[in-house]
Amino acid sequence: QVSELWYRQSFLEERIWIKVGKQEANMDFAWVEHGGEFINSSAGFSPTIPLPSYPDQDLGVVLGTAPIPWFSMNLGAYNGDPDGSRTLRGAFLDLAGPMIILEPAFHDGLLGGRHGHIRAGGWFNGTDVDSPDENDPDPKTYGEAYGWYLTWDQELWRERPEDGEDSQGVGVFGQYGWAPPDRSAAEHYVGGGIRWEGMIPHRDEDVAGVGVFHVMFSGEAGLEKDSETVVEAFYVVQLLGCLFIEPDLQYVINPGGTTNPDALAVGLRFGVSL
Repeated sequence: QVSELWYRQSFLEERIWIKVGKQEANMDFAWVEHGGEFINSSAGFSPTIPLPSYPDQDLGVVLGTAPIPWFSMNLGAYNGDPDGSRTLRGAFLDLAGPMIILEPAFHDGLLGGRHGHIRAGGWFNGTDVDSPDENDPDPKTYGEAYGWYLTWDQELWRERPEDGEDSQGVGVFGQYGWAPPDRSAAEHYVGGGIRWEGMIPHRDEDVAGVGVFHVMFSGEAGLEKDSETVVEAFYVVQLLGCLFIEPDLQYVINPGGTTNPDALAVGLRFGVSL
């Protein structure tokens, strides 16, 4: 498997840039700064968006511009197959779409001059999409899909604002996504959370977070429940400067939109930086 292989070139001191190759679209679109440590995938980007993302990164071209410090805009065109391809050969053989996405963004000065971002995105996928009811013996096929989303990142408090290298503090994020109910099982998505770095004294690099992620399913999906909600809490413990461990709890209400009992997921993630 080759997950990513791309080239990025910038011009005019990063005011314009272009990236070409097999890439992770979530690096440039629908990304929230304060959602990175959450394990639930909805914290990465709305489940209403068929974004070429892990583990199905795919071929794409992205053009970005940041003409002034408080505004930027990214335009991307990707392979429209939502399942992506694990190999370079497969990426070129399974071309579809394209998946086109445009995201203007506004930065900083949103709350008392503190660091923050508001991003608004619209997407169009030109590949064939079936109606979302998997139990329909004769599903209708559409020649395209589309939708839009909003994200918000905001720093609320920083322990030492005079130190540009110190990231200790509290930040929040919010997300919304929409896709048409006749061609997406997830019609609406609303999510958000809070992240606190350095919450415990003398544990400056530890990170704690709590988030809630709510998906409203399409009425045409044929599911037993009309929504699924996940509540997640985690704590990242930084050890030895290069190792972290992250205990994580997720409580899932109406898993998969079914009548199955609510679920408690207990996890432990770890990572090593070399």
